[in-house]
Amino acid sequence: MTHNERVQAAIRRTQLDLTDYWMQTLESRCANYGSGSRFLSNSIIDIEKMLLSADWVPYPEAQHLLLEDCVAYRAEIPGMLGVVKIKSLPESADILLIDRKQTGYLSAEVDSLYAQRLMPVDYTVIILGQEKGEEVVFTVHPGAPIRPSQLRGCLRTVSRDEALDLGLVYAKVV
Repeated sequence: MTHNERVQAAIRRTQLDLTDYWMQTLESRCANYGSGSRFLSNSIIDIEKMLLSADWVPYPEAQHLLLEDCVAYRAEIPGMLGVVKIKSLPESADILLIDRKQTGYLSAEVDSLYAQRLMPVDYTVIILGQEKGEEVVFTVHPGAPIRPSQLRGCLRTVSRDEALDLGLVYAKVV
């Protein structure tokens, strides 16, 4: 199986077995209404077509950031990097801890007024992992991956310092 076939198979498996998760992932990557890193398109259909037709190559440089048994691939699909380092935010910043994809883990989000602008990137990363013995897409986004949050809990807003005390490093720009 080629790298492209492996990624395509994982996308198809995710479409079939984790339909709601897949749709939420794509919606969160739309240019004008997504959160975090985003593609240049507002069409879920166009984003999906780009992902399925891309030329995917292994991305071993990201392996140290991934969960065990995950693998990353990279393709030349441009987008906008939509994360900021929490320590760069003002002390007064409110950070939302939320589990948008219902994974059981909270992610940090911050209002776009704290980001000067989203930075353009020229590549996309897709991370594959195992779900019930099948390889699926864990996430896909423009730009380099960051270590996923392992923070559990409930929806809440915290200060910058509280987020740092919880071990969070990055926040998605919404």
